[in-house]
Amino acid sequence: MPKLIAQTGRWIALLVASWLFPVHAHAALTLEACSPVKNQPAARCGTLAVPENWSVKEGRKIPLSIVVIPATGTATLPPLYDLAGGPGMSETGGAEFWLTAGSMHRAHREIVLIDQRGTGGSHPLNCALPFSDPLHEMFPPDAVRRCRTQLRRDTDLSQYSTDAAVRDLDAVRAALGHERIDLSGLSYGTRFAQAYALAHPDRVRAMALIGTVPPDNRLPLEFAADAQRTLDRLLDECAADNACARAFPRLRQELAALHSRLAGNHSELGGHAVSPGAFWEAFRGRLGTTESQRQVPWLIHALSGPDPGPALALLRSEDPSFFASGLFFSVECPEDTLHATAKQLVDSGAGTLFGNYRARRQYAACKAWGIPARESAFRKVKTLSIPALFVVGDMDYVAPPDATERARRTLPNSQVIRIPDMGHFPSGLDHMECMDEIMAAFFDAGTVEGLDTSCLSQMHALPFYTGTAPPPG
Repeated sequence: MPKLIAQTGRWIALLVASWLFPVHAHAALTLEACSPVKNQPAARCGTLAVPENWSVKEGRKIPLSIVVIPATGTATLPPLYDLAGGPGMSETGGAEFWLTAGSMHRAHREIVLIDQRGTGGSHPLNCALPFSDPLHEMFPPDAVRRCRTQLRRDTDLSQYSTDAAVRDLDAVRAALGHERIDLSGLSYGTRFAQAYALAHPDRVRAMALIGTVPPDNRLPLEFAADAQRTLDRLLDECAADNACARAFPRLRQELAALHSRLAGNHSELGGHAVSPGAFWEAFRGRLGTTESQRQVPWLIHALSGPDPGPALALLRSEDPSFFASGLFFSVECPEDTLHATAKQLVDSGAGTLFGNYRARRQYAACKAWGIPARESAFRKVKTLSIPALFVVGDMDYVAPPDATERARRTLPNSQVIRIPDMGHFPSGLDHMECMDEIMAAFFDAGTVEGLDTSCLSQMHALPFYTGTAPPPG
């Protein structure tokens, strides 16, 4: 569901107000009334203890943090379980969306939010690591090893997998007494949803997937090529836009000059020593949202100009405190990255501005993380009859439309909604409520048949940023 990145921060301390709602208890799970978002209606919150290692049920237990947001009307639909992206994002941190702009989705159902093991309030595996910074190499192996050493004191990192998360989700479902559920997910959350549906097809009524990661993807091998296609299309759109073309008439020449300037192993930009690989990886990060995409022409122009400092500052970011880097490595490394062959690593990003930097750095970090490659259950795909609504932005470079089409092969009872000019995250267009209305109608009906998608024609991207000062944010 559409949640801005800012909504995925840590949720505030729970304010218990048990007189507002009756206590909901089932098995080992007790939910008490709480206010996960200040000045918003109360929800119910609690934790469920599950085995860290599902094969050793008498071993160490970890808590799963859960928020259940009540229906605003009579509950006639199965509960909706939303699954966060990353992997590494806190799901309960997005409670504000469901309590405010997303309240249409709970008119006749509960919303269930679970922090995946290793994130948020579920035994978080947090370490501060350089993630996307043009001035520092990505995923320094020494920092990755320190993170691993720190977390291993009270954690078996090999148990933080998609397969384990599927078992956790089903344990919560059972504890809440839900026979069948609906699923929604964004990015990695779509892989999680597909994995759960594959394991328990009889327990899923319908699911909506935004920015779908298909089971056959081996992240991050496709990132560079997909980002190049998105960038090329942005440059074409700027050239066809009168205001953008007037403001930046030599955009492709400026980009080529910038690439030449940063062709060496170490370069200088704005008075800073810049790692070319890290620079282009940080630049790639600006292609994630529609808002930041519309700033890319300005960014190229400013970076190639006499004072690139302010533009360079826009590229700098750190691993946010609420992002669980340890969970990211524990999932991505054994399930994706370490399956890459040496040839695939070399060839990744060939013919693009971005090259194979991200693939190489992530592979090295994964070797330092120390969990060997494994095949997860979600790779053993089979055709399912579950109704599925796929939503994809035409400008999504993380999970582009062709990735959605690959995922759809195993979910033929489905429909794909393509949104022009939308990036990976669902934001930054006029009438974003259109997407929610389509999704709500799909879940109400439990089928893709007869969906009215006419409002998509009203969804338009923001104008390209053509100011002289740095854009906000």
